[in-house]
Parts: sequence; C-alpha cells; structure tokens
Amino acid sequence: MTMIPMGRLRAVALLAVASTGLMAGHSLTYLKLAPSHGVRTALLGITGHSYLDNLLAFGPAMALMSALYWLAAGAMKSRSRLPSLAGTAAALALIQTLGFAGQEVLERLLSGAPLHDLGSVLLLGIPLQLIVAALGALLVTALHKAGRKLGALLGGPQARRTSPERPLVRSITFLSAVPNGGLRSRGPPALSS
Repeated sequence: MTMIPMGRLRAVALLAVASTGLMAGHSLTYLKLAPSHGVRTALLGITGHSYLDNLLAFGPAMALMSALYWLAAGAMKSRSRLPSLAGTAAALALIQTLGFAGQEVLERLLSGAPLHDLGSVLLLGIPLQLIVAALGALLVTALHKAGRKLGALLGGPQARRTSPERPLVRSITFLSAVPNGGLRSRGPPALSS
C-alpha cells in the first residue's frame, strides 16, 4: 500500500477548505441578493443554480474531513509546519474568488441565462468570498495550533524529544560497562565516541 505524501494531503485539505468557503460565500451572496426565499429560489433556478442544493450536501463532510486533517497535522508536528495565516488567507482568497467568478459565468452560459446581472453578483460575491477566505484561514490556523497542543498533551512526536546526545551516550557507556565489570573507579564513565 502506498502512502499519500503529506504535501498532497495538505493541498487536498486546503482545497476542501476553499471549496467549503466557496459554497458558503456563494450561498451568502444569494441570501443577500434575494432575501425572500421565493425570489431567491426563482433567481437560482433561472441562473443555472439548480444543482446547488445537491452540492451543498457535501459541505459539512468536506469541512469535517479538513478540520480533522488540520488537527492531526498539528498533532504530528514532526512533519508539519504551522501554516502562515497570511499565506493561507491568500491561497483561499485566490481559489475562492476565481472559483466564484468562473462558476457564475459557467452557470449562466450553461443555463442560457443572460449575463447582464453578473456585475452586481460579482460586486457582492467577491468581497464575501474574501471575508469567508479570511475566516477559513483563521480556522485552519486555530485548528493546527489546537492540534499541536493536543499532540503535546498526548505525548506526540514533539513531546518525545531526547535530551542532547552526550548524556545519552554516557548512559549507554555506563550501562554497557556494568555487566563487564568495568566500574572499578568512582569517576564517571568515559565517553566512547
């Protein structure tokens, strides 16, 4: 069985956060554009969003899997560095804003809906995507830090550090001398390096 490299898992987890954020920002945009449920349903139907309800069902599962990854990555500190808040926010913002704009154009083209209202949708939706991306980055960073604390509490790789090499060598030298009758003087054992 082959293992997936941590870098790829990290990219998939970040993409899951971006996808969840994209869906959340998309929903918030249309909630703001059409607060009335009936009007919003009609608008979503006309602009090619009929698939959105089915897609939203995957949001909680993606969010949970991503959250578990960031917690685990933090707990396994030996292979994982703390994600930078600014770098994570920038990556999420880029993915989400480009995804949102592309999704809106594609939905309208595929459904035959006019593009005349796209400007107002993007003017509201892109700032919302940026806000959701920033919140996603905060969440990723907080989960990673929480994972580090959890790993330290549970005695993860970062808690099992050995002391510097010299005392370890001395202990081994001392213990190996005992069975061979090598403790004739009262001084500390000699280093064997």
